[in-house]
Amino acid sequence: MREKISIQPGLEAFRWIPDVYLFIKDRDRRFVYFSANFPALLDRTARELIGARDEDISPEHLVEHYRSDDNAVLTSGIELTSIVELVSEPGGGYAWNITSKWPIHDRSSGEIVAVGGVTRRLQQHRDSEDRYLMLQPAAELMVKNLGRNVSLAELAASVSLSPSQFSRVFQDRFGVTPHQYLRRLRMDAAADLLTSTDLSLKEIAHECGYYDQSHMSNDFRKAKHMPPGAYRERYRTTIRPV
Repeated sequence: MREKISIQPGLEAFRWIPDVYLFIKDRDRRFVYFSANFPALLDRTARELIGARDEDISPEHLVEHYRSDDNAVLTSGIELTSIVELVSEPGGGYAWNITSKWPIHDRSSGEIVAVGGVTRRLQQHRDSEDRYLMLQPAAELMVKNLGRNVSLAELAASVSLSPSQFSRVFQDRFGVTPHQYLRRLRMDAAADLLTSTDLSLKEIAHECGYYDQSHMSNDFRKAKHMPPGAYRERYRTTIRPV
């Protein structure tokens, strides 16, 4: 597969752009090329990453989003630009990244043979400040307070907007309502705790802001198509800890 993928010499320029990370995956979503700084972003060596898939190095609740975007590019040939993602950091915690992906075609047949991507920390992406960074305080308020119900008025006040203005701007930027985004954050946090800790379902529900264990289980079944216990058993962390 590697010989089918055309890599322009200009991609070497990524060596001099330390805050931008390049990666290329083949049709099986295995990493076949990446910039020299990319392994450190994932706290892996280049040897560990070549031929690896997201499933080998990241928890399932993050892989779900990566896999969905990759498959959309590989099957339809669309370009995905400025995807705002909440990603885990090697030292623990989360950070905001902005990612773009595009199809890579075989030079002779024109067939899509790979997906290329670039990612960088959101706060370092100056062209995106007006579009996303104005909402970062509200998004971080959600992340840091998953265990309680943050009101729409509180979120709006964090970015100096009225509730109606905030709802409109947030949906325009992120493609979902604030409530839908918060539900996704809670679900991702629950999935993370299920696969990386021994906390009980009741404790996880409390940590992630659900009314009770039953509420979390019902939401989990709808989103993941399996109960939390089955998800934990299936995706219990087996990757090398960072």
